Amino acid sequence: MKKKIGQYLTELLIVAFGVFLGMVVSDWNANRKTATQVEKTKQYIINELKTNVHNLNYSIEYHKQLRTEFDSLAALITEEDLLKPFISNKLIKFNKIPSWTGPGTSLLDKSVYEGAKVGNLLQEFDIETLQMIARTYRHQDGYELLSKKIVDRMMNINFDTKTIDGMGTLELIVFDILGNEKVLKKHLEATIEKLELGTSLVKSSTDTLEHQMPVE
Repeated sequence: MKKKIGQYLTELLIVAFGVFLGMVVSDWNANRKTATQVEKTKQYIINELKTNVHNLNYSIEYHKQLRTEFDSLAALITEEDLLKPFISNKLIKFNKIPSWTGPGTSLLDKSVYEGAKVGNLLQEFDIETLQMIARTYRHQDGYELLSKKIVDRMMNINFDTKTIDGMGTLELIVFDILGNEKVLKKHLEATIEKLELGTSLVKSSTDTLEHQMPVE
């Protein structure tokens, strides 16, 4: 009887160990798969941000040129000219700026970021990295809102618009937009650098849901 009990216990321990080993292997495979997905998502985000930096470079150079040309034209405007209709003012208008081809703001992509949110992939990043990425894309959103504001102002220019208001729109482009682009570019480059230097971006097992920053 004792021999049979010992045999049963041995078989039970073997089965239990097999189940435990299977759980360990399954958990290891799941963690490895998650780490691979996080690494791929990180690289896609890096590439997206690099493309946005590339586009910003073009806009920055364009707006620098516009600012130089705008300053030259603005020096010709008198206080009396400021109250004249902008459209009929022969001294300063959009097409009087030699390099003018339009507002020249960049269309910044965020499709990878949005896709990662929908697929819940961002929730696998550690909290600090998640917050950094979210701040970066919020900064992009701010730039897009400012760009839209300028386009709206241009669309609303009519025969009643005074030169001072038209110049105000141009100043938004060559000063506010340009300044925003320079700051945004530095922000994107800093995020890219940190992501490229980052080691493990997967959240640790101690990171709980209540500590995670919601991604809007």
